[in-house]
Amino acid sequence: MHIPLRPEEYMETPVLEELEPLDSRIESTVTARDVPFLSVVRDLCKDGRCLVAAELRGKVAPITWDQSHLTEAGSVTVAEMLLTRMARRQYAAGPPE
Repeated sequence: MHIPLRPEEYMETPVLEELEPLDSRIESTVTARDVPFLSVVRDLCKDGRCLVAAELRGKVAPITWDQSHLTEAGSVTVAEMLLTRMARRQYAAGPPE
């Protein structure tokens, strides 16, 4: 069966109910040790729905193969999201002393 995908398409994700508390626990653990935390779950999911497709080189593709493995389009999308957040965080912190 062929399901057409659109870029920036989101779908309901049943495992999100399990992932969000785990994500929060990991964040609490690492930030308590003064380690920055960037949540891929928060970047990819909102309002109970997660990103399922992204555009890469002019083609729309799924971002995962399964529940935990990214496709090339997914890897590029996540890397761009994380780099953007890291740059914003660095900019907010100001120049190194």
